[in-house]
Amino acid sequence: MTIPRKGRRVVRVGDTDDAFRIRKKPTYNQAAFQTSMTLAIQPRDAVSGSVLMVDLVVSRPDNWLSPHQTAVTPAMVREMIAGALASGWQPFHATAPFFYKYPLIRDCP
Repeated sequence: MTIPRKGRRVVRVGDTDDAFRIRKKPTYNQAAFQTSMTLAIQPRDAVSGSVLMVDLVVSRPDNWLSPHQTAVTPAMVREMIAGALASGWQPFHATAPFFYKYPLIRDCP
């Protein structure tokens, strides 16, 4: 499984470039029931490898019940990658997706 090229952003962490992407549109559960927003991260040039799925523990800003402002910056993505690596994520080994929680603070409108 790889992250599509369209819509992804790249951040440099150490010696590798990692691509990350947040879905453009929410899933039905994310929009209607305020389930958590997720982010996918993978080494940019990896042909195969493990995808890091980050649970941001906050609803999407475009949910139907209570829209709000939330920002995900490249610095935050670097922290997510560092934390996941410390927790055992092996980005260059072809394994199942690695799940990691990174609680974001919901910005007030």
